[in-house]
Amino acid sequence: MPKIKVVSSVAFDAICFFEQLAIDYDNHNFTFLSEQKTFRAKIENLTAGKLKNGLMGMSGLCSVISSKAINTEFEHYTLYDLAEFFKNPENIREGLETGTIWATDKRSPEEWAEKYLDYINILNEVGFDKLWEFDLLPIIQEEINKGQERCKTLNMDAAFADIQKLKQSEPIEDVKIYISLMSYPIAFKIHGNSYVNCVYADVDVGIICHELMHGVTNNELESLYLDYINSDQYLKEQHEKLIKEMRSGNEEEFVLAAEYYLRMKHNGEDKKELLQQARNRYGGDCVPTSISLFDLLSQEAHTPNGYAQWLTGVFKNKKLPHGEIENHLNIIAPKNLCLQ
Repeated sequence: MPKIKVVSSVAFDAICFFEQLAIDYDNHNFTFLSEQKTFRAKIENLTAGKLKNGLMGMSGLCSVISSKAINTEFEHYTLYDLAEFFKNPENIREGLETGTIWATDKRSPEEWAEKYLDYINILNEVGFDKLWEFDLLPIIQEEINKGQERCKTLNMDAAFADIQKLKQSEPIEDVKIYISLMSYPIAFKIHGNSYVNCVYADVDVGIICHELMHGVTNNELESLYLDYINSDQYLKEQHEKLIKEMRSGNEEEFVLAAEYYLRMKHNGEDKKELLQQARNRYGGDCVPTSISLFDLLSQEAHTPNGYAQWLTGVFKNKKLPHGEIENHLNIIAPKNLCLQ
């Protein structure tokens, strides 16, 4: 039986902190925490703008770091360990070249590695880890305690078996959830059966299934998806919001549909209520295809043996609506009934 462990990581919070520095709190789609703003101001006062010269996206970078240090317990990973990671530019080369790691501007892996070594040295100079431990860890630890208690009430065995079936993967081993204050309000998957979850976000069936379903797409499926999106102006507009405003990716709608399906099947949630939640996800109509996919998936008699193959069949056999997408959504998930 897989166990779920909830922990913290100063290293991942440091990586997320660099992205916080680039956020204009007054002109952003998300609402941020007073604790984030106060901690950022404290570090900015100590570093005098030395950390504001470009960054790599936190989700992709944390994922690559975790993939290069398999079996590492990142709850014990220090800023000095991070520095060692960046001493080898090859660690981030593939991530940058493939776009797994988003970056504010185009630089070589050597330049980015040197930049992050400088950043981490500056954090060490101002005692970032001690300040994090004093200011942020008590908040994070309270969330860890809540998460651990919540996990005791979850029976995820059947859901994990279905995730394994959908992803055609090896049996799921122990799951590790890293609670971060600096990633708020974002959660994201990292290597293996681990993910970073922000503070004040519930540890529940939905978020666990969502994050573990990431990594399901392939090149053919992504191409079919984009062909479908580009066939309709409304879908193109919503997809642009998903990518540019929500900073998400092309497999997000697949993951959302699977999440709803697993919640319906293994958490006893009502399909109609899930459709209403889906219609309101990400601020509104940002992910319409996920709603149509969930509607189709929920009609399957059995969990598909290979989700990517199932999705490929959906697109190739033109099972999704073409034209008048909003009308279709209003039929299966009426907007006036959606949760606000």
